[in-house]
Formats: sequence, C-alpha cells, structure tokens
Amino acid sequence: QKVFFSYLKYANELKSIGGSLPFDCLKDKSFTLVTGIANSKALVQHLKSNNLVFEHMAYKDHHFFTPKEMQEFSTKDLIITTEKDYMRLAEKAKNMFYITVAHTFFDESKEQLQLALDAFMKQNF
Repeated sequence: QKVFFSYLKYANELKSIGGSLPFDCLKDKSFTLVTGIANSKALVQHLKSNNLVFEHMAYKDHHFFTPKEMQEFSTKDLIITTEKDYMRLAEKAKNMFYITVAHTFFDESKEQLQLALDAFMKQNF
C-alpha cells in the first residue's frame, strides 16, 4: 500500500459565468466571502495570507440559502465563494465569483500515483 501526500492549491484567477478576474484584483478591494462548506479554514487562511480585507459570511455545509440571505448578498459589491457554492448561487446573486482549488501532490507523489494507476489499469482492463 502506498501513501501519496497532497495539499490544496488555489488558482490565481476568479471565475464566473460572465468571465474571470485576476486574483490580484482583490488586493485593492474589500469583498465578502460566502462559504457553505464543512471547513472553510484553508480558504480563509489563503485569503488572509495574501493580506486581503474581507467580510466572511460562513454557513454550515449544504446550507439552504433563504430569500432574505439572497437579498443581503445583492447588497454586496463583490462576493467570492467556493466553486461548489457558486454553482448553487450563480444565477441568484450578481457580482459573484469563485476561486478554484486543486489537489496538488508533494514531491514525486504525482508521478508515483500515475505509475500506480497505469499499472492497475494495465492489470485489470
């Protein structure tokens, strides 16, 4: 059995249905972070480590956003959220963007994982 180590890596751009913005544009703005995920600590830490100023509206995982909450979101100039929450909120709130996250492997784990997957596929298919 092998163990592969990875970490979360956030993208350098913010995405929305209408286009994208460079992550650096947040340095000159205050914004609202809306999260409805089990643990938003990594995202909050990422934003704070970039010295960004933001209000965090944190909700429980799979939170059902009420019309009152949606109305409050509409008063915000810029909202950043997770890709998961964006998919649920995109058509209900304007000025909303999401930041993508990817699992990135440490050291040679990516290559080792690819070799293990290739060997498995060759053996079983």
